[in-house]
Amino acid sequence: MKRIHNRVIVAVGFWLAVAILIGIGVATHQSNLDFIRTGDRIKRARHVIENLPNIRFALQDAEQQTRELIKTDDMTHQDARLLAAVQVTGAFNRLRKASADWPAQGQQDIAALEVLAGDRLRLLDEAVKLRNTQDRAAAIQLLDTDQSRALVSQIDASIYALMEAEQHAFIARDDELKAKAHFSVALFVLGCFVSLGILSGVFLYLNVQIDARRAAEIALAREKALLEQQYRRQTALAKIEFAINQPHELKPALEQIVRAVVELMPSDDASVILWDTGAPQSVVSTGQLPATLKDQATRWIAEHKQTLVVPAIGDDLFGTKTNELGAYAGVPLLLENDVLGVLYALDRKTRQYRGDEMDFLESLAARAALAISKVRLYDRLQDINRLLESRVHERTVELIGTNERLLHEVEERLHAEQALHDLSGRLLQLQDQERRHIARELHDVTAQNLSAITLNLARLENILAGADPKALPVINESIHLAEDCLREIRTLSYVLHPPMLDEYGLPRALEWYLDGFATRSGIRVELHALPTVGRLSEETEMALFRVVQEGLTNIRRHAGSQHASIQLTRDDGFVILEIKDDGHGFPKPAETEAPPPAVQLGVGITGMRERLRQLGGQLDVESSATGTIVRAVVPMKGNET
Repeated sequence: MKRIHNRVIVAVGFWLAVAILIGIGVATHQSNLDFIRTGDRIKRARHVIENLPNIRFALQDAEQQTRELIKTDDMTHQDARLLAAVQVTGAFNRLRKASADWPAQGQQDIAALEVLAGDRLRLLDEAVKLRNTQDRAAAIQLLDTDQSRALVSQIDASIYALMEAEQHAFIARDDELKAKAHFSVALFVLGCFVSLGILSGVFLYLNVQIDARRAAEIALAREKALLEQQYRRQTALAKIEFAINQPHELKPALEQIVRAVVELMPSDDASVILWDTGAPQSVVSTGQLPATLKDQATRWIAEHKQTLVVPAIGDDLFGTKTNELGAYAGVPLLLENDVLGVLYALDRKTRQYRGDEMDFLESLAARAALAISKVRLYDRLQDINRLLESRVHERTVELIGTNERLLHEVEERLHAEQALHDLSGRLLQLQDQERRHIARELHDVTAQNLSAITLNLARLENILAGADPKALPVINESIHLAEDCLREIRTLSYVLHPPMLDEYGLPRALEWYLDGFATRSGIRVELHALPTVGRLSEETEMALFRVVQEGLTNIRRHAGSQHASIQLTRDDGFVILEIKDDGHGFPKPAETEAPPPAVQLGVGITGMRERLRQLGGQLDVESSATGTIVRAVVPMKGNET
């Protein structure tokens, strides 16, 4: 309560002095503002007092220059007269700016003076105009009229009245400024004395409180030292945890733990002893650990799993005799109820270990146990990793062998497929050659024989014309049958291999074939072959002709269409053949056809694809309920035109 009372007294005295000083400052600031405003007014008053005579002098100069101009005709007086008029205007502008804060009456007086000055200048302009008409006497007389003198008198009277009013105002403002200055000085002096008295009392009162404050500061310093030590301990623990996160290195983490014991407990020496290795083993130590501690104390701590604190070596349970050790504390390194070792803090003199020091030592021991377990776990993982790598290597070798066998099998399969394609192409070539041979034999041999038979039957008919009447119908029927066979054989030979394909090219051969197909099937087929197609290689023309044959056969058998169109074009190094119909379509080949055996490669869409593949081309089939489109694309060879 007393402390609160003291603070209230100090606060009241201090803030009272501050309030007085603030008041003085505000008053001084206000006085300064008044000084500034009054100074501005005085400055403007000086400008007014200076500009009023300037207006009078400028008007007089304008009149004098006008008189000289009328008398002498010297145009330099004209320039001087105009300059004096400009000076009058400038003086009035400065006068209006300087009298901006005047009352309304003063503004009206200045406006009236400006009107009089304007009238005077216009009178001078009229005199100059009269002089220009060569009436010099009238011009001089105009300047000396009673009206002109009255105007000059009015201007002078107005200027003197304004100067006298501004002079009185100037004196009043100066007196006001002096009064305010005296008041500000008196107020400032009084405030300073009052504030000084109050601050002196506060200072004396504060001086009494300094000793108590010093004692509190000493206590705070002790507490600050403890907090700093705690901060350093927490920082050391953070660094130790960072070192622990490097699980393959144990010694750096234990060295940081031992250093933290020595520097931040603080102790003279520290040591880490491993226990679960079969015998006590010193890992990291800054000093020599007595044998009794290393063996007996470590065993006791490990068996009891408790912290052992000996503030004086004479109280040791194990009868340790040494002059280099005065006190020690040992903390077990526990991990899931298993003791991995002991962390010792060693001091050469007797000492009492505080609670915060033991808490810090136990925190270090817990981190040491964690570091040891992580390193051992890391070593175990390394062993497992090496075992896994060995097994992976063995498995990799097996997989490489398997992959090599598979690659060998794939290569053999590819070679077999290539051989099959080559065989298919060869069979197609042989089939075309055989068709050509059969067509030639049918045309050259069989057809000729049938022609000879027909001629013989005709001769026989003539010979037997008067013989048995029953023989003539038989002979006529035989002649008709022979002619039908001849037509069929010729048609068959042309279908097997049209001779027009070799002689005239693909477009003409297609025209001939389509005419025969329309006659046989009743299906109207339109051919659109561009002239740019030209002659193609024998293999290309034969393959495209077979595609047309197979496509039209499919239309006749499956499409149910009475109309079809064929388009033959050439585009960017490719020959494109497109067959369209408006039938009901058919299922895709992948859904209906299996790969045909070698003896059937010339049949169906698969045969068409194989023919085009031998030439580097391709076949696409698009079928729907509204029709089918068969598109064959074959690259052109360099010698095709």
